[in-house]
Amino acid sequence: FPVTITKGNVWFVAGNARIIKVNAESGKIDEWSIASLFPPGEIKQFQSYSAADDNHNNLWIGTSCGLLRIDYGTDEPSFQAYHNYTSGGVLFASNHLLSVCPDRNNRNVIWVGTNGGGLCKFDIISGKSQTFNTHNGITDNVVYGILPDVTGKLWMSTNRGITCHDPSTGTYRDWE
Repeated sequence: FPVTITKGNVWFVAGNARIIKVNAESGKIDEWSIASLFPPGEIKQFQSYSAADDNHNNLWIGTSCGLLRIDYGTDEPSFQAYHNYTSGGVLFASNHLLSVCPDRNNRNVIWVGTNGGGLCKFDIISGKSQTFNTHNGITDNVVYGILPDVTGKLWMSTNRGITCHDPSTGTYRDWE
């Protein structure tokens, strides 16, 4: 389960789809269940893989059931799930989200690496995503990790090596 530190709090994603926050100074522990945000059939196999803070009071978590946003900007956090089980249809090429990375140049974009669906550019405002996969440039559809560099390029680890994606030009460079 990912562990992330934000504003003096340590956040954990625990078993049974629970979020735990520990205040590092006081030791106070708060806990929330997020099971109701995902379909019952999917939540039985819930796992979390990655977490990233977007520096705008949101913690983004990639899970086996989709993307979870925790807005921790108030005393009581709010939770929102983004996944393929809504009336809006397919959001991500795969709900199995291995990595998340906020865009350095656009606070409304979260990059998501999937297990078999490639790389997804998720627009927080519209709730839509764009998929980049082996059909349009990326060398492998399994994206384990995503790290941005200072120029905004995305460095990804895949089953076929390292891929660098430049969102400003749409180009890729691969090291296999």
